[in-house]
Amino acid sequence: DLRMAAEHAGRCAAALGKLSEAVGVFKLNVEVFPMSAHAYASLAAAYMKSGDGENAAIAGDREYGRGGHA
Repeated sequence: DLRMAAEHAGRCAAALGKLSEAVGVFKLNVEVFPMSAHAYASLAAAYMKSGDGENAAIAGDREYGRGGHA
C-alpha cells in the first residue's frame, strides 16, 4: 500500500545517509496518514538520526497519542 511504499522510500533514503530526504518523505507520510502511529515513529527516528531531538520528541509524542509506544 501507499503508506508502506513511502515507509520503504524513507528508510532507503536514511540508509543512504540522505537524512533530509528521509525526513521529507516521512513528513509527507504523516500528512497523508495522520492517524498512523507507525508513520510518526518513523518520522521521529529520522529526526533523531539527523540530530533534531526537538522535532523527534514532538513526532514521538504524536506517535504515542495514536496508540504507539514512544
